[in-house]
Amino acid sequence: MKLATLASLGLLAAALGLGSAAHAATYYVSDCQAGADPKCVPGDDSESNKGLSPSTPWRTTAKVKSKFGGLAGSDKVLFAGGGVWVDAAMMLQNFNSSAASPITFDSYAPAWGGTARPILKQTDPEETVFSFSDGGEPDADGGYVVQNLDLRGEGTGGSAVFTSQQIRDITLRNPRIEGFEIGVYCGRAIERIKLFDLVLVNNRGQGVLWECASSSIEGNVFDNNGWKLPVYATRSTSTAMAAAPRTTSSATTR
Repeated sequence: MKLATLASLGLLAAALGLGSAAHAATYYVSDCQAGADPKCVPGDDSESNKGLSPSTPWRTTAKVKSKFGGLAGSDKVLFAGGGVWVDAAMMLQNFNSSAASPITFDSYAPAWGGTARPILKQTDPEETVFSFSDGGEPDADGGYVVQNLDLRGEGTGGSAVFTSQQIRDITLRNPRIEGFEIGVYCGRAIERIKLFDLVLVNNRGQGVLWECASSSIEGNVFDNNGWKLPVYATRSTSTAMAAAPRTTSSATTR
């Protein structure tokens, strides 16, 4: 009887685990700042709006930032295709996500017909679009994916993506990153960071400033990024650094 009860409890726990993964939430965000699709319809940041439907999206990255710490592992935050966000900087930290259950930032096709990549702009040289750091005492967190977005610094922005402290397990897949001082900054000894199929263009310092460990840079395009080298590596222990990206274009000297 005890064995049967334990087996039943085990099956119940497994079912609950599967149910939790199956019910991950998807949050939608839509804003229509300068350069957005003419048909763009902005969302609503009011507290009563949960942002859980493409028909009732949130509006700003400030709203995303304010809610991010409470998201569950495997949740998604999707930006409307054809939308534009200006001053989009977000400092992000979450203790519920992991490599196995990451929080994903991606795009979606809104009902009003936007098809271009969502554009997130940050022109302040002291700010970062995706800053995976809390700015205080180091705390271990990670399990984030950023993909299919267009990140723009307009020639003055600081970084598109910044990692530091005890962050780990971040994947960047197929974003376009243009016009920053540094496209991607990967802090010292940050582990398991993956850069897949990025396009890094006209970033005046480096396309990538790299100090990560046990990480990968694969299949990226670098064009007209500063300081001669598209990837500037310092003290990196990443085994993947020995292999050059599959496609590398010119890098401009300063």
